[in-house]
Amino acid sequence: MRNEIIIEPGALQVLSNELPNELHTAILELVYNKYLLDKIISEHGNTRLAGALYDGCYGPHEATSFYRLVFPFIPLWNRSGDTFSALVPTQQVIGASWRWRTKNVEQAKRDTLLAKLRDPKNASKTYFERAQYMWIRPLGLVLPHEGKNRVDFLRDMGLEHIPACVTPYDYPASDRLAQYRVKVHGRTEYWAVLDGKWVERLAHPEWAMPILKAYGVSEGQKWPDEFPSVDNVVAAFGTPTGNPAFLSDAIVNLEKLAADSTFRAETVCCSVLDLKALRFRPSFWLYWLGIFLICIVAMCLLPSTWTTTRIIVGVGYGTCLGTLMAYVIPGFWTVRAALKGD
Repeated sequence: MRNEIIIEPGALQVLSNELPNELHTAILELVYNKYLLDKIISEHGNTRLAGALYDGCYGPHEATSFYRLVFPFIPLWNRSGDTFSALVPTQQVIGASWRWRTKNVEQAKRDTLLAKLRDPKNASKTYFERAQYMWIRPLGLVLPHEGKNRVDFLRDMGLEHIPACVTPYDYPASDRLAQYRVKVHGRTEYWAVLDGKWVERLAHPEWAMPILKAYGVSEGQKWPDEFPSVDNVVAAFGTPTGNPAFLSDAIVNLEKLAADSTFRAETVCCSVLDLKALRFRPSFWLYWLGIFLICIVAMCLLPSTWTTTRIIVGVGYGTCLGTLMAYVIPGFWTVRAALKGD
């Protein structure tokens, strides 16, 4: 068993907070609103308040999944720095008290538990019950990995800082992002665009937009004309061409979508049978095949003296053959999007 490193009281530094005031305030409001949502659901059982943010038996989503649901373009969990020990501002930590809350701790035992959880050794990398927190440094948001249940209890107890092992993570810079309000089938949606190339829906704009605005993300009122149409993007959301650098698979590549749209709009030569919208009744081909075979047999068996009858049979044969050729020979022009298999 490795030796436990004990951190002396006063040895921990408070987590750096180099955020603009507007962003810092927005983050505090986000964390507090999530705290209130969790608390109301825990006390009153009204899961409808959380909607899609409710995670079944575990209650509202824990911090990391909440973060992924709310914010666009969440990078893969690649660290942007080394893990360190620090005092984390409680007001910047999203809690996830699905196992126990303050009400579950007897009044006589709360001070003892508070003393245990505020002990600096909780920030030691070798302490078994340490708190391990993910710091989304550009946003100033802290997501608990281990030690998530204690957050709301410590907030209720008035603790301003939580000792924890902190690992920094990155988020796309604000000047790489833009957000747009678009109309989709008569209702308003909010989309985020990264580097003018990737687009993702804001699944919960009421949570994300205040943060993105405070972060400095530009807001566009009109979907740019140089981007693929809204309808094309909506269709592509169903079959996303995701960016492997991000966790979400519902990210559409606008450049690829534009290239695909251009390709599908090209005019090509085709036969009627190549058309996507073409549908034949099975009986049509049965009738056609029957008449065609009868004509062939009749032409072979009819006496040469039955001139009129042979002419009628020949006309039927030619009509059948011409009908087939009209559908098989490429003699029509259309766009690629109208072809089968496109």
